[in-house]
Amino acid sequence: MDESFRVLAVDDDPGISELITEFLPREDDRFIVETATSATEAIDRFDQEVFDAIISDYQMPDVDGLDFLETIRDDFDSDIPFIIFTGKGREEVAIDALNFGADRYLQKGGDPTSQYSVLADAVRNEIEKHQTKAELRALNQELTAQNQQLEAYTEQLETTEQRLRDEIEERKKREQELKRHKRLLDALFDFVPIHLFIKDRKGRHLWVSSEFYDDPERWIGNRDTEVEYDVPEEFSEEAYEDDMQVIEEGERIIDKETYDEARGRYFLTSKVPWRDEDGDVVGLLGYSFDVTEQKEREQRLQTIINNLPGIVYRCKQQPGWPMEMVRGRAEELTGYTADEIERGTVSWGDDIIHPEDRNWVWEDVNRATSGGEPFELTYRIQTRSGERRWVWEQGQPARTGGDVTQIEGFIMDIPEDIHSAGQS
Repeated sequence: MDESFRVLAVDDDPGISELITEFLPREDDRFIVETATSATEAIDRFDQEVFDAIISDYQMPDVDGLDFLETIRDDFDSDIPFIIFTGKGREEVAIDALNFGADRYLQKGGDPTSQYSVLADAVRNEIEKHQTKAELRALNQELTAQNQQLEAYTEQLETTEQRLRDEIEERKKREQELKRHKRLLDALFDFVPIHLFIKDRKGRHLWVSSEFYDDPERWIGNRDTEVEYDVPEEFSEEAYEDDMQVIEEGERIIDKETYDEARGRYFLTSKVPWRDEDGDVVGLLGYSFDVTEQKEREQRLQTIINNLPGIVYRCKQQPGWPMEMVRGRAEELTGYTADEIERGTVSWGDDIIHPEDRNWVWEDVNRATSGGEPFELTYRIQTRSGERRWVWEQGQPARTGGDVTQIEGFIMDIPEDIHSAGQS
């Protein structure tokens, strides 16, 4: 976004134009002031050039300020910020100016420093307000072209994502009769059961859902670090740093887990770049949702697994039994880490099971699971160090659809003397 503010100052008094040209850049170096001595000249300039705001006198010899304003609004169909800056102080003039679509009405006179400081503030505020409205219009255009983007934030949590997509589709069906996509956006932010947010290129909130906050409006226009709420300061700073990473590098952050100490809650947050039609990053879209209950269930399950005298697993029913998940005391049992076994650095069926037992173990397991039955067997394994151990395994088909595709089970070692006693 261009950071300069191009302002067209229109006044038949060159001295006033010179003061505007001098004082506005003093107040804010983003101001670039162009001048015109009549409304006719200003209309010609406006037709050929792009401006961010217009400052106009009321009384001018050829066309007065109100007729000039009406031309800008009606003939050019422009909503550019328009400030009437005049010495004419009648109340009816001010009312007419505002009725014709002027954004501000200011009177000349008084101390130039304070007078032009007020003028600069008014122009700057109206330009920034106008830019924010333009950004929201661009948002509606972006969402029209990318309806499916909100349905595909992440592929990692299929159940949650499906629920969100279903709710979006259901809401879209109810809102199809509405012509403006803003209504769909309002409904989405008001009703989905997760926290949604949209931010501009500077990390300022443009839109915030009410899932986490009772007063989402106080976030609009502010960064995370600029809103006071009950979280540690570093929590807000980290969120802002993530925003800048997504915006400046154009990379997604998917399902980042954070812990809010103030509320004692875990959250998963995803942020993706928001791009315009040219592919330029103009902000970000994101969502966050509370996974505390899921996290606590996982922690309880992990505690149970860690206390088991062996490992639990899920593997593919294929030669070698590629492991998709290994939890528990894998390294204590085999000498290999769970990560090595899951990544296939070492194969359970081809490397860990003792060579003399591999064939019959495969046959017994395949026979049971092909019939959809559980199995239980004792066999030997070789550890990383070459030690031979006896293990007891119990498993069952995890999913069937014609052929068994997965197995889930439990494996623990048994002392060789116990195994020998069982064999006798």
